[in-house]
Amino acid sequence: MSNTTAVAAPDRPYYVIAAIDAQPYVRIVDEASGRRRFDGFMIDIINEISGLVGFDYRIRATPDGRYGHKLPDGTWTGMVGDILRGGADIATGPLQITLEREEAVDFSKPVLTSSSRLLVKKPEMQWEGLGILAQPFTHELWFFILLAIIIVSVLFYLISRLSPYSWLKKLPEKDRRFAVDTFNLKNSFLFVFSTLTWQGYREAPRCFSGRVLAAFWWIFAFFMIIAYTANLTAFLLVRRNVIADMPYKDYNDLIRQNEVSVGVVRNSFEEGALERMSSISNFELWDYVKRRNTFVDTLEDGVLQVKVSDGRYALLVDSTDGDFITGDNCDLGIFGDKLNSINLAFACRKGSGICSSLDRGLLSLRETGRVKVIYNKWFRSGVCAKDDTGNVITGTDPAPFNVYSLSYRELSIALILLFLGALVAFAILIGEIIFVRLREKKATDKATNQQAEDDVEKQELKETEGSPPQDDASPVEPQEEETKLVTSDEQTTEPAAATPETRPADAQ
Repeated sequence: MSNTTAVAAPDRPYYVIAAIDAQPYVRIVDEASGRRRFDGFMIDIINEISGLVGFDYRIRATPDGRYGHKLPDGTWTGMVGDILRGGADIATGPLQITLEREEAVDFSKPVLTSSSRLLVKKPEMQWEGLGILAQPFTHELWFFILLAIIIVSVLFYLISRLSPYSWLKKLPEKDRRFAVDTFNLKNSFLFVFSTLTWQGYREAPRCFSGRVLAAFWWIFAFFMIIAYTANLTAFLLVRRNVIADMPYKDYNDLIRQNEVSVGVVRNSFEEGALERMSSISNFELWDYVKRRNTFVDTLEDGVLQVKVSDGRYALLVDSTDGDFITGDNCDLGIFGDKLNSINLAFACRKGSGICSSLDRGLLSLRETGRVKVIYNKWFRSGVCAKDDTGNVITGTDPAPFNVYSLSYRELSIALILLFLGALVAFAILIGEIIFVRLREKKATDKATNQQAEDDVEKQELKETEGSPPQDDASPVEPQEEETKLVTSDEQTTEPAAATPETRPADAQ
């Protein structure tokens, strides 16, 4: 609004309002025409209240440009002094309610309630790179997974070497699939990696112990892949809400680190409030500021110091000032808990009743939400402003849900199953070895016994054929008869054979 004078209606009160240039509460602009233009948050509020309550007003700038401070002689400076001297009926701007001022003037209900907080340089976002791909699991769980890969690969290799039913023990002429080297050491690692990433495999283990180990390894891989995929999705969903963390968590941590200076504007409300807090509590921030002597003369000097300090300087400001500053400076933010409560209000001539009428209009504006609308217009209208929370740094913006890296405790069931699977596989391997050994021993014993029986039979036969007769008459007679018979036959045969040969001789 632009006004220096206003024509009063006959039936409407007419007030003179004192103001100082304190943006964005009140902004005084000297136009080329010589007129002064007043606008800002408090000017918009008083303008709407005047329409609701029904009064006219004129705004004038306070000559000394001060809020109002009581001098040793009991007189007042600034806008409070204007009211006491009769030069103004109302004082507007970021005028804070204090006990000392309440003794001199009346105050309306608070127009704004703010607090002292730190104006800081926002920490820069660090490029996460490939690190985000490792965030779903803790470092301990990644270690256990790597250890499991190594151990299971070695177990497959040992089973292939020791099991009598492995591909290695199959006869080459019967190995039409050329699987003899499927589970050597390097191929065992390849089998484990390919199945862990669900890429398949060339040959499954041939022996039962190897198949049991493979089954439990696939169960382990299933749990890990499902958990990793789900948690990585959660991290990616909330990643857009996460901002860089501050190097300190709170005021005590800031003091303890002793690396960041905290500045205060001289003769400001923050300076007095900080000093009072240190006197009634163990709050050490005031001593920290005095020790480092980090005071600044104006708010503008403090803001510049924050911008060029690369995070080594923070300025204690009113939170409403912080909203206005951070709205136009995207590299700055508000941090820390509220140190105190600051009430900003209109000041009126004591006992005039003007503030009571202002309260009625202010209450109406609050009920309709106009105060918040006007506040956002002046304090959060910058290119970097946020209407809801302002540029308050809390480490993270509100995320749709909480995420955290999974540890080996959450996935202990998968690790336990894999351990049991390895024990069962080795128990079966021992059983396979014992079974084959017993079967071979049984076959060897059977062959040995059969050979012994054959040797006994042969020995008995030899002994039977080569043993001397026990009765001389009985075995000899048949032999003689046989001999005689054979001899007789030979004799009979020989002449018969010779007869044809002799016939020619006889004929001759």
